[in-house]
Amino acid sequence: MSVQIYDGLTPGLNQIASQMRNTQPLMRVVGGELRAAMQEHFRARGWSIYRKIATATALTSVTPTEAVVTVGGAEGSILLHKINGGLVRAKEAGALAIPLTNQAKRAGYARHFPKPLTLIKRRVGPPLLVEISRQKFTPHYVLKKSVFHRPDPKALPDKAAVGLRIMARVRAFAAAVMRS
Repeated sequence: MSVQIYDGLTPGLNQIASQMRNTQPLMRVVGGELRAAMQEHFRARGWSIYRKIATATALTSVTPTEAVVTVGGAEGSILLHKINGGLVRAKEAGALAIPLTNQAKRAGYARHFPKPLTLIKRRVGPPLLVEISRQKFTPHYVLKKSVFHRPDPKALPDKAAVGLRIMARVRAFAAAVMRS
Protein backbone atom coordinates (compact mmCIF):
# COMPACT_ATOMS: atom_id res chain seq x y z
CA MET A 1 0.00 0.00 0.00
CA SER A 2 1.45 3.36 -0.99
CA VAL A 3 0.03 6.81 -0.39
CA GLN A 4 1.84 9.72 -2.02
CA ILE A 5 1.42 12.82 0.10
CA TYR A 6 4.31 15.14 -0.61
CA ASP A 7 5.73 15.34 -4.09
CA GLY A 8 8.50 17.50 -5.45
CA LEU A 9 11.14 19.75 -4.04
CA THR A 10 10.43 23.31 -3.02
CA PRO A 11 12.48 26.00 -4.75
CA GLY A 12 14.51 26.50 -1.53
CA LEU A 13 15.30 22.80 -1.33
CA ASN A 14 16.22 22.76 -5.03
CA GLN A 15 18.60 25.65 -4.48
CA ILE A 16 20.38 23.88 -1.60
CA ALA A 17 20.50 20.60 -3.55
CA SER A 18 22.05 22.35 -6.57
CA GLN A 19 25.04 23.33 -4.40
CA MET A 20 25.83 19.73 -3.45
CA ARG A 21 27.72 17.15 -5.43
CA ASN A 22 26.03 14.20 -3.68
CA THR A 23 22.39 14.91 -2.74
CA GLN A 24 21.62 11.51 -1.20
CA PRO A 25 22.58 12.62 2.35
CA LEU A 26 20.33 15.66 1.87
CA MET A 27 17.44 13.44 0.80
CA ARG A 28 18.05 11.23 3.85
CA VAL A 29 17.64 14.35 6.03
CA VAL A 30 14.46 15.34 4.15
CA GLY A 31 12.98 11.85 4.50
CA GLY A 32 13.98 11.53 8.13
CA GLU A 33 12.37 14.85 8.99
CA LEU A 34 9.19 13.96 7.09
CA ARG A 35 9.02 10.62 8.92
CA ALA A 36 9.52 12.35 12.28
CA ALA A 37 6.88 14.99 11.51
CA MET A 38 4.34 12.34 10.51
CA GLN A 39 5.06 10.16 13.54
CA GLU A 40 4.70 13.14 15.90
CA HIS A 41 1.43 14.12 14.24
CA PHE A 42 0.00 10.59 14.51
CA ARG A 43 1.04 10.23 18.16
CA ALA A 44 -0.44 13.62 19.00
CA ARG A 45 -3.84 12.47 17.67
CA GLY A 46 -4.06 10.34 20.82
CA TRP A 47 -6.15 7.49 19.38
CA SER A 48 -4.65 4.03 19.65
CA ILE A 49 -4.99 3.45 15.90
CA TYR A 50 -2.93 6.57 15.17
CA ARG A 51 -0.24 5.37 17.59
CA LYS A 52 -0.07 2.14 15.58
CA ILE A 53 0.12 4.15 12.35
CA ALA A 54 3.01 6.16 13.85
CA THR A 55 4.88 2.95 14.65
CA ALA A 56 4.36 1.68 11.09
CA THR A 57 5.70 4.92 9.53
CA ALA A 58 9.24 4.50 8.20
CA LEU A 59 11.76 5.97 5.83
CA THR A 60 11.94 3.10 3.34
CA SER A 61 14.01 4.40 0.45
CA VAL A 62 16.54 7.15 -0.22
CA THR A 63 18.10 8.03 -3.56
CA PRO A 64 19.88 11.19 -4.73
CA THR A 65 16.54 12.52 -6.00
CA GLU A 66 13.91 11.21 -3.58
CA ALA A 67 13.12 9.98 -0.11
CA VAL A 68 10.18 7.65 0.40
CA VAL A 69 8.30 7.52 3.69
CA THR A 70 5.68 4.78 3.93
CA VAL A 71 3.09 3.55 6.36
CA GLY A 72 3.34 -0.19 6.01
CA GLY A 73 1.08 -3.16 6.51
CA ALA A 74 -2.51 -2.96 7.63
CA GLU A 75 -1.82 0.45 9.17
CA GLY A 76 -1.22 1.85 5.67
CA SER A 77 -4.67 0.66 4.60
CA ILE A 78 -6.21 2.12 7.74
CA LEU A 79 -4.52 5.47 7.13
CA LEU A 80 -5.80 5.48 3.56
CA HIS A 81 -9.30 4.81 4.91
CA LYS A 82 -8.89 7.69 7.39
CA ILE A 83 -7.82 10.00 4.55
CA ASN A 84 -10.57 9.02 2.09
CA GLY A 85 -13.35 7.73 4.35
CA GLY A 86 -15.64 4.96 3.20
CA LEU A 87 -17.95 2.14 4.16
CA VAL A 88 -17.00 -0.40 6.84
CA ARG A 89 -18.90 -3.68 6.82
CA ALA A 90 -19.17 -6.30 9.54
CA LYS A 91 -16.95 -9.29 8.83
CA GLU A 92 -16.60 -11.97 11.46
CA ALA A 93 -19.35 -11.30 13.98
CA GLY A 94 -22.04 -10.29 11.49
CA ALA A 95 -22.49 -6.87 13.09
CA LEU A 96 -20.39 -3.91 14.17
CA ALA A 97 -20.75 -2.96 17.84
CA ILE A 98 -20.80 0.84 17.87
CA PRO A 99 -20.05 2.21 21.37
CA LEU A 100 -22.66 4.55 22.83
CA THR A 101 -21.18 5.28 26.25
CA ASN A 102 -17.75 6.36 27.50
CA GLN A 103 -17.44 3.04 29.31
CA ALA A 104 -18.02 1.20 26.03
CA LYS A 105 -15.51 3.43 24.21
CA ARG A 106 -12.87 2.65 26.83
CA ALA A 107 -13.57 -1.09 26.51
CA GLY A 108 -13.38 -0.91 22.72
CA TYR A 109 -14.80 -4.20 21.51
CA ALA A 110 -18.02 -5.42 23.10
CA ARG A 111 -16.32 -8.70 24.04
CA HIS A 112 -13.91 -6.68 26.23
CA PHE A 113 -16.70 -4.91 28.11
CA PRO A 114 -16.15 -5.51 31.86
CA LYS A 115 -19.78 -6.42 32.66
CA PRO A 116 -22.25 -8.88 31.11
CA LEU A 117 -24.23 -7.49 28.20
CA THR A 118 -27.63 -8.60 26.93
CA LEU A 119 -28.80 -8.45 23.32
CA ILE A 120 -32.05 -6.53 22.89
CA LYS A 121 -33.75 -6.83 19.49
CA ARG A 122 -36.07 -3.95 18.65
CA ARG A 123 -38.98 -3.67 16.25
CA VAL A 124 -37.65 -0.40 14.94
CA GLY A 125 -33.94 0.25 14.74
CA PRO A 126 -30.91 -1.95 15.06
CA PRO A 127 -30.32 -4.28 18.05
CA LEU A 128 -28.62 -3.04 21.21
CA LEU A 129 -26.20 -4.56 23.71
CA VAL A 130 -27.34 -3.40 27.13
CA GLU A 131 -26.28 -3.76 30.73
CA ILE A 132 -29.13 -4.80 33.00
CA SER A 133 -28.94 -3.81 36.64
CA ARG A 134 -31.84 -3.52 39.10
CA GLN A 135 -34.56 -3.21 36.48
CA LYS A 136 -32.50 -0.55 34.68
CA PHE A 137 -31.29 -0.96 31.09
CA THR A 138 -28.18 0.93 30.03
CA PRO A 139 -27.49 0.64 26.27
CA HIS A 140 -23.74 0.49 25.66
CA TYR A 141 -23.55 -0.60 22.00
CA VAL A 142 -25.75 -0.45 18.92
CA LEU A 143 -25.24 -3.28 16.41
CA LYS A 144 -25.06 -2.34 12.73
CA LYS A 145 -24.24 -4.25 9.55
CA SER A 146 -22.17 -1.32 8.25
CA VAL A 147 -21.19 2.28 8.97
CA PHE A 148 -19.87 5.08 6.79
CA HIS A 149 -16.79 6.98 8.00
CA ARG A 150 -16.31 10.50 6.71
CA PRO A 151 -12.78 11.46 5.62
CA ASP A 152 -10.68 12.76 8.51
CA PRO A 153 -9.31 16.16 7.43
CA LYS A 154 -6.68 15.94 10.17
CA ALA A 155 -5.46 12.45 9.28
CA LEU A 156 -2.25 13.91 7.86
CA PRO A 157 -0.09 16.72 9.18
CA ASP A 158 -0.44 20.19 7.65
CA LYS A 159 1.68 20.28 4.45
CA ALA A 160 2.80 23.88 4.94
CA ALA A 161 3.94 23.27 8.52
CA VAL A 162 5.78 20.10 7.49
CA GLY A 163 7.41 21.95 4.61
CA LEU A 164 8.67 24.68 6.95
CA ARG A 165 9.95 22.08 9.38
CA ILE A 166 11.80 20.20 6.64
CA MET A 167 13.34 23.41 5.28
CA ALA A 168 14.58 24.42 8.74
CA ARG A 169 16.22 21.01 9.15
CA VAL A 170 17.69 21.13 5.63
CA ARG A 171 19.16 24.61 6.21
CA ALA A 172 20.79 23.39 9.43
CA PHE A 173 22.16 20.34 7.62
CA ALA A 174 23.46 22.44 4.70
CA ALA A 175 25.12 24.90 7.10
CA ALA A 176 26.86 22.03 8.90
CA VAL A 177 28.04 20.54 5.59
CA MET A 178 29.39 23.92 4.42
CA ARG A 179 31.30 24.40 7.69
CA SER A 180 33.07 21.04 7.41
